[in-house]
Amino acid sequence: MAGFSMIDPHHFLEGAIVIFKRAHAKKPIWNARFKMGANKYEFKSLKTVSYSEAIEIAHDHYFNVVKQIAEAAAINPLSEIVNKYRKHLEVQVENSQFSKYMFKATKVALSHWDKYCGNVAISAIGESELEQYVVWRNRAFRQTSHINAQKDGATLSHNTLRFEYGVIKRLFIWAKLKGYITARPDWEYKVRKYGNNKRPAMTSNEIDRVLDYLTKKIASANDGKIKYARNNLYYYIRFMIYSGLRINEARNIKWHHIRKIVDGSGTENYSIKVTVSKTKPREVIPFREIVQVIDEMKLKERNTKADDWVFSNWDGSQWKHPYRYFSETLQNMKMTRNADGKVLSTYCLRHTYATEYIRNSTTPDWLMLAENMGTSVKMLQDHYSDIKPLHKATELGRGGIGNTVSDEMQKIMRGFRGK
Repeated sequence: MAGFSMIDPHHFLEGAIVIFKRAHAKKPIWNARFKMGANKYEFKSLKTVSYSEAIEIAHDHYFNVVKQIAEAAAINPLSEIVNKYRKHLEVQVENSQFSKYMFKATKVALSHWDKYCGNVAISAIGESELEQYVVWRNRAFRQTSHINAQKDGATLSHNTLRFEYGVIKRLFIWAKLKGYITARPDWEYKVRKYGNNKRPAMTSNEIDRVLDYLTKKIASANDGKIKYARNNLYYYIRFMIYSGLRINEARNIKWHHIRKIVDGSGTENYSIKVTVSKTKPREVIPFREIVQVIDEMKLKERNTKADDWVFSNWDGSQWKHPYRYFSETLQNMKMTRNADGKVLSTYCLRHTYATEYIRNSTTPDWLMLAENMGTSVKMLQDHYSDIKPLHKATELGRGGIGNTVSDEMQKIMRGFRGK
């Protein structure tokens, strides 16, 4: 590719990557030049006219090439610093100086940064790499995530990206203190919040459709294992709407974590002990309508001994990917988005729980709800401030309301008995 002129060049990784267009080319296709060493370059056509795609393709190719060249070419590659920082945090956890729950989340974030640019010298990572991390991370998320994310172009939440940026900045602060870099980068880049990525709650009609679909699929199943798997999802949806648990929290619930209680009004309910959470362990008091769900599960499901997983596979192993089955079901129903065009996912069940509580509480107790859901009052108020409790409709329109769960939702959920 010698003997041509670069038009509109863009530099990344301190010149290790340059994307550009060729002068006098018939089509405005992006090309790239990769620095492989001293006075050594590789040129490649990126075969796209899209600037954002060109950046993705160029970075992907460069990092694949970097893995094949000697690590000695990079001084203090990020991967080595990540490993040392991880060991440092392990010691802090052992000495009770760092939360083990935060450590788990930090390790996941560090693994993403390691995959993104682990073989790049830590001193070469700057502003442009920070900005392009968002592009790379969302692309990787869609490639490894469930069907809805792949087909509907879903992106990671703003809070997830903000946390991962916080992790890498704390790593650089530590690296500077340890002398692995002479100066900490003066980064000004902040994670920008693109549009409204808030996951929606599911409506009564949407839940009705999904449960009706699953009821028919369960009835038509001739194989015991298939029927068991479909029942799993059927009960999971109802369980999540009534408990408000996170996906990972529900996945780690065993039967001995659930105990029957009687509340102050003499009504039976269940208490759920959450032992694995992104925040801290807690006791969850679900909507009392969950009693029917749990009682049905105990009667109809396999694997109901004290130490069994509440949501398990046929062989008793942990049911690790409920979101995949939920997504596949929505895909088969051609219902991957709601009426407003927002992507539906397993996490919508948690939002349905919160929405039902707020709408049907005379005066929502934000602190009690936050403690029950394992989150903060601020997060709840920021996320659900647009939801109007139905008692306000009573005042304005002289209507009536039910308790905790709307009459419409109760009617739908009561209509679906264990199959």
